[in-house]
Formats: sequence, C-alpha cells, structure tokens
Amino acid sequence: MITKLEISGFKSFSNFSVDLAPFVVVAGLNGAGKSNLFDAISLLSDLAKMNIQEAFGKQRGTALELFTQYGQSQTATEMAFAVEMLLDKTIRDSWGEKAELQYTRLRYELIIERRPDRSGIQRLFIKYESLRSIPASTDQWYNTYVGSDNRHWRPVQADNPEFFINTGRLTGGNHETIIILQQRTAGGSSFRHNIEHLESTMLNRANDTQYSHAFATREAMRNWGLLQLDPTELSKPSASLQSLSQMAPDGAGLASTLYRIKQETPLIFNDISVELISLIPDIKGIDVRLDPYENRYVLSLEMDDGRTFSSKVFSEGTLRTLALLTLKHDEKHHGVLCFEEPENGVNPRLIVQLSALLRDMSTIFQQDPKAEFPLRQVLINTHSPVLVGEIKQMEHFDQWGMLLFARQVTQVKKGHKWKHSLITPVSSAEGNLFWEKNMEQGLRSVNREELRHYLETAKF
Repeated sequence: MITKLEISGFKSFSNFSVDLAPFVVVAGLNGAGKSNLFDAISLLSDLAKMNIQEAFGKQRGTALELFTQYGQSQTATEMAFAVEMLLDKTIRDSWGEKAELQYTRLRYELIIERRPDRSGIQRLFIKYESLRSIPASTDQWYNTYVGSDNRHWRPVQADNPEFFINTGRLTGGNHETIIILQQRTAGGSSFRHNIEHLESTMLNRANDTQYSHAFATREAMRNWGLLQLDPTELSKPSASLQSLSQMAPDGAGLASTLYRIKQETPLIFNDISVELISLIPDIKGIDVRLDPYENRYVLSLEMDDGRTFSSKVFSEGTLRTLALLTLKHDEKHHGVLCFEEPENGVNPRLIVQLSALLRDMSTIFQQDPKAEFPLRQVLINTHSPVLVGEIKQMEHFDQWGMLLFARQVTQVKKGHKWKHSLITPVSSAEGNLFWEKNMEQGLRSVNREELRHYLETAKF
C-alpha cells in the first residue's frame, strides 16, 4: 500500500508530494496530470521487475519525453521518486522460505539520471537508491488511517530509521556505492555495487528472504498495476494448462480465476454470483466449467428467462462488473490497483453501486483492525463529477478515503514558461464545495472556484 508519493523531474511533476489513503479518487479535467500520476506508479513497479531501459521502454512516449521539459529548450537531467509504504508483515519467496518483517513502514527513494556513457552515448543510470524504516514518532499516516493504538500493522515502534539499502562513498573509495543489507538473522552480511554505471535497481536484486525487507518491498511494488480491462480478453475462455492463477490487468484469465475460486471456495463464488445479480437484475446466475474436449475453462451466464449465453456475448458492462467483483472477492488479490475512468461502460443508474464496489476493493482498517487480510489499495481517476459526488457522500469517507483535485498551473523558470501538475487533497465540506488544507490562500481560492465549476457540471 502506497502511503506517500513524491515525484520530481518526471513528466509534468516538479517537487510533487502527496499522502495517499487506502482509497483515492483523483478528479479533474483532461490534461491535468491524472494519468501521469498512474504512469509514475507504473514505472516504479516496472523498475522492481526489470532494468531501466526495459522499464522506460514500456512507458508512453520516448525515454527523453518522460523527463520534465521546461519550456522549449530545457529538459531535466534527473528524475527523483520517493515512496512510503505499508507492507504485509509476512513474506514468502519462490523457494517457499518465509520471513516475518521487523518493520512494515518503509520509505524507498530512487534517483535516475541521463548522461553520456563511456562512448559518449546518452543513457539512463541509477544515481541514488535507499530503503529505510519510517520512525513511529513521525508516522502521521499510520495514526490517521490505521490508528495509533493498533500495533498489529506496525509491530515495532522504533524512533530511529534502519537502512536496508543505502548509497554512499565507502572509506577510501573513489565512487558512490549502493549497499543492500541482509536480514540480521541471516548473518547481517551485505552486497555492494559500484553505482557509476548501474542500470538496474538494487531492489531488483533482492530475490529471496535473506534480504527480507528489500524483498518484501520489491514484491509489493511488483503488485502495483494499472487495470485496463479489455472486453476481448475478458470474454475469452481460458486454456487450462496455460491459465493464470489470478486475472491479468487486461482481464485475461477471468474464466480460470473464477474456476479456481469455485473449486477452492464455493461460497465466495456464490457471493460473486449473488452480487452480480443484484447489480444486473436480468441475470439469474453465472457458472464456469472445464470443457473436456477443448481443455479450457468456459464462463456462462444464465438469464432470468432461462436462456444461457457464453462469455463471448456478454455486454462490456457485464464483463467489467464481473471482473471487479472477482477482484473484490478473490482472497489472492492484493496490492495497488490503479483504475482509469471506472465509470466507462457502466449504466449511470448504477454509479452508486459502482462507488460502493470500488470502496470495498480496498483495505478499510476500521472494519477489522486485526484481520489477517491482504493489503489492498484502489486509486481511480475520473472525469465524472457524478461519481465524485457519490463517493464523497459515503459514510466516514475521511477515515478510509481521499479526494484529490488535479489541475495544470503555469510556472516561469529561467525565463521559460512551463506547465506542471498540481494535485491537491480536498478536505472540509460546505454544501457541495471543498477546499484544500495547508494551502496558500490565493491558490486555495482559485482551486475552490475551479472545483465548484467542475462539480456543477453534474447538473447538466
């Protein structure tokens, strides 16, 4: 779960910082930077899976275009990220080794620079990387969303940070060095690497529980995903020997995931069916079976008039709703889910139910403070003031949710005009108006008027 995100030098972000709740709504008009926020999260996730060149290659635009451009002639040479996280207390690696984390509140920092290599060719390199624990005395996020009295999710109350990855110059050394430390119980040894030509994060090297905190951070970041449901993938049967254990971000493997749930926990499969019926009344139920002739899992839908259809003829709205219900109820689903414009393809009359469904897909600590559930976080962005209006009216929203308002502002730097994203938390309510806390009064007034105009478009 991402609890704080800091970005500078990436796309439209400069000295950007925001705390994030377990459930986050980012609202605003086109071009405000909502998608760029998700792109930053996606890039960090990829950097925990692959080297810099591969991770940048998956982004929208060229590598150079990902660096902040100041006017027409200047481009940033560095991009910096900092992420604060809450992690599950227990981690298991691919060899079945299990470890208990001493610290579950960690801060990861990363700086990437572009500069010529030894041949004079511009390349991307790691300039700085660190991973450390967050002292309890400064952990306001935990007190707000989990509760200062709840020791379950933060078992150690240390006041001094402990480093698990660090960058510095060793005594007598000529170059900056990144050090990754093993768990003390594993002997307390470390691995060091010269940072001069490093093209992969040290975090990516932590592949087992010997480096328990770094490994847990890597695994958490790998489970940050952008949900881009594709009706074509959602409707496909799943080949049994190639089936995914969990549904992919584009919806591939929906049938095999539902089949697994049906076999392992029939009551949960029934809950998914019942909830789908409540949202789409013409449906009588769903089923998924193994076709022995084609060796694949086939999803079917029974209508209230007795007709049965395969998933190939499901409507886009039905497929999307079923996918969200599957994620909500699947006990194996965890991590950070970024979802752009969830209202697309949904009947406007179902916005209330959609809002509740999205909320229930995230971890709400107040509901069961000591439950051994997997940590889940949902971040959505939307153009819909109707969806925003429904979500902001939910009971105890401030205890588990956050509304962010995105807009573009113009800044002058070294004689050049450039635009950057301002994404600020919206707090206190007065009728239909919100305003941002901890903000300069003049900027607050501008934002309030823009937000008023945005919300009032719902009346049309």
